[in-house]
Amino acid sequence: MFVCRFLLGGFEALLIPAVTLIVAMWYKPEEQPRRNSIILNVIAPILNGFVAWVVGYYKGPYAVWKIIFLLVGCLTIAWSAVVYFFLPSNPLEAKRLSPREKYIIIQRKAADNTGVENKSFKLEQVKEAFLDLKTWLIWLAIIALQVRDSCRSRALVTNQMLICQHRCLMAA
Repeated sequence: MFVCRFLLGGFEALLIPAVTLIVAMWYKPEEQPRRNSIILNVIAPILNGFVAWVVGYYKGPYAVWKIIFLLVGCLTIAWSAVVYFFLPSNPLEAKRLSPREKYIIIQRKAADNTGVENKSFKLEQVKEAFLDLKTWLIWLAIIALQVRDSCRSRALVTNQMLICQHRCLMAA
């Protein structure tokens, strides 16, 4: 179980940078925060909550958390195949866009001097990121959210364990 949880965390850690990178390829800087927020803070929680709600009605031999784990894992694998085959590497490779639409996207991106794809590693950019105050503030916000969520989930688990112990004592 530890190995599965470790791998899940490792793969999940790539989600936010990947979404940010994809959004940065298609949208101007002033449009990116809203798009990232919608994807990560609206769509994902709604889908996850819906899956948990539906599986909550399951009355069978397996624990509900195992069903959720397997269902979300299967959906993730299926979605990764869709992304692999249908998400273009950059706007110029998008088959569903006409040449005119590709031109419009490139012109929009040219205006903010960020481009659509860059595969070269530049040490100056790494140094700039480490010295940027916004990078550290984002890191601090993510850590604070993770600590809060971790404490909340531990409190819920502890509370559930106490309830189960109380019920067992009452039944005896």
